[in-house]
Formats: sequence, C-alpha cells, structure tokens
Amino acid sequence: MDQAERLRKHQAIQQRNQQSLLPDQNSILRQLELLRSTQEKKRQVTVQLWPGIEAEDFGGEVRANGAGAYLFLTNDMPLEPGIHGSNNCSPAASLAALIELLKGKKLDLSTREILFLDTETTGLSGGAGTYVFLVGVGHWLTEGFRIEQFFMRDYHEERAMLTAVADRLAHAKAVVTFNGKAFDLPLLESRFVLTRLPWPLRDAAHLDLLHPSRRLWKLRLGDCSLGNLEREILGIRRENDVPGQLIPTLYFNYTRTRIPRGIRAILEHNRQDIATLAVLSHCVCRVLAGVGGAPALAGEDLLSAGRYFRDLGRRQLSLEFSQAALEKELPQELRLEAMERLASLYKSEGLHVQAVTLWEQAVSCSSNLREESCEHLAIHYEHKDKNLHRALEL
Repeated sequence: MDQAERLRKHQAIQQRNQQSLLPDQNSILRQLELLRSTQEKKRQVTVQLWPGIEAEDFGGEVRANGAGAYLFLTNDMPLEPGIHGSNNCSPAASLAALIELLKGKKLDLSTREILFLDTETTGLSGGAGTYVFLVGVGHWLTEGFRIEQFFMRDYHEERAMLTAVADRLAHAKAVVTFNGKAFDLPLLESRFVLTRLPWPLRDAAHLDLLHPSRRLWKLRLGDCSLGNLEREILGIRRENDVPGQLIPTLYFNYTRTRIPRGIRAILEHNRQDIATLAVLSHCVCRVLAGVGGAPALAGEDLLSAGRYFRDLGRRQLSLEFSQAALEKELPQELRLEAMERLASLYKSEGLHVQAVTLWEQAVSCSSNLREESCEHLAIHYEHKDKNLHRALEL
C-alpha cells in the first residue's frame, strides 16, 4: 500500500470517528420535548393545587397582573379603644406631629397616605439570597383598620407580588415599621432592584418605631422587642403565635411539599405585627406628641422621656417630664440623676434658687461624690453668693 492510499484510509477513519462523536440531533430534540412535557405536568399539578389551598387554608384570592399571579388577602378589624378620635385628633394628625418632632419634617397627611408595613422573609440576616415572600400593609379606614397581605406562593411569583406591592405603596407619604430601617425596607428594596422594578418609597417619610420605643422604655424593660412591648406596654397577649425564627422553615417546607401547614399561622403573625404597629404608634404619639392626653407613666419612663426631649432640643418638655419623674417612685441612683438633670434645666432657664436646692439635695442624699453637682454648687457659691468658704468646701 503506497503512501497516498494510507493517507486516504486514515482520513476515512477520522471522518467516521468524528461523525460518531456528533450528537444525535433527534435525540436532543426528544430529550427537550420530554423536559417540556415534564415541566408542563408539574405546572398543571401546581395550578390544580392552588384553588384547594386557597379556599382551605389561606382565605384569600388569586390576583394577576402583567408579571404573573400572586395571592392577595385583606382583613378589616374594629377600632382599638381610645386610638381613633381622641381629642378630635385623627391618627394622621397624631403621626404627622410625631414625624415633625422626630424627623423635623412637616407633612400634611391623610389616613390613606400613612401605611404600616411588615414583611416575612426566608431568612433573618438579609442578603441577596433572602426573599421577601409576604408583605403586609395596614392603613386606617374611616371606622376601622384594614390589613392587606401580598403572598408569594412560589419563587416564580416574586415579580408579580412586588409589582402589586409597588402599586399599593406608590401613593404613601409616610411608612411606619418596627426595625424597618435596618431590616424590612433595605431587604425589600434589594428585591425590587434584583427584579428591576423601581422603588416606590423613595420620597416617603419613614418612621421606625423601634428607636423611640427604646428611648422611652429600655430603662425600665430592658427588652424592647415588639413582643415584649406588646405584653408590657400595650397589654396584648398573643395565643398560639408562631415564633419568628420558625417562619423561614415553615415557608421552605411549604414550597417543597405544597402542604400549607403553618402558612395560616404566618399570615396571622404578620397581621398581628401590623395591628400592634398601629396601637404602638398611638402610644408613642401620646407620650411624645401629647396626643390624646398624657398617659400614666412609670417614673423610669418619665425620666427616659425627659432625656429624649432634652436630646431633641425640647427643653421645656424635658423639664416637665423630669419634674414628673421626681414625683414618682425611682431607684436611688435614677432619682439622683433626675435631680441633677432638672437642676441643669432650671439653671438654663435662669431659675438658680431651684437649681441650687436640687444640687444640694443630690449631694446630701448620695453616699458617693456627686462631682457634677459639687462643681455647679462651687461655681454658684463663688460667683453668685460670694461664699468662698462654701465654694472651697465643695
């Protein structure tokens, strides 16, 4: 066999090998068709499951928009006693006064422009892999309170749910949350960014009740979680409430098995959180904005409010709350602190006699050196009373 014949034979073998390595186009098409049919069967099974789940466990309705379908639920509840119409002041006016005090932003609000917002998520630490599967929105009605919930039954419904949420939030001028500044709003905004939807709350004022609640009640309660504030401040006791740390697990189980066990409890937990936001906002308004009459507060709470007003630059209110705190039962160290703060306020108002009286009481009642009080008294006796001997003692 000559060289040319061997070359032709080698080329023929290579060609056959290459042809044997080429994928069978018909086989690929068959596999794709099998995959399509499998996915279609899954989709049909899922669609058949939703109506039963919706009617039996959720109590909502399936809604659709240009991005797909989602589950929508709405619940109306009666007014809480004393919240609406106290002193002819609506919840909108109350919250507007509170926002002006805390944010320095004056707003003309109607009840429908104030939304109370809470979310439930697939994780408690945030991050790009954490989904918001439930968004609850509450607002005041003329004679009651309404809570609307937008539920993502599976991950492919996220864009549809967020589109509906965006429509609902579009006209809000103020949003009230609890720890929303650190968790709910940043996470929700990140989901809008990832789904390429515009953020609807860009111009809305945000009131996070966690921060004023801590300033008012941490001294007495220590724990200022929403659940503890419910029990200790609002007197609300939840029954059979699902713990927040179990909510992601319940949702994962639901998406995996399509068994809606626990979903109703999550929805009720979210509704209760939003209702609590409304009641807590009124309570904070009563303390800080003077809406609905001054509530009966413990001495520690009055002292905390006095501190808060001082930091907000409201000296007269700080003076009034500090005076009220001294009329209540207080631990010794807190009483001494209240005396010194009230004395400093008296001094700033030019009431030197009252200030000196309180500083003297603080020095005489304390077993430890009250350096601040001694310093103020020494300055007073040296420059005002010209009592150099007493100033030197101090």
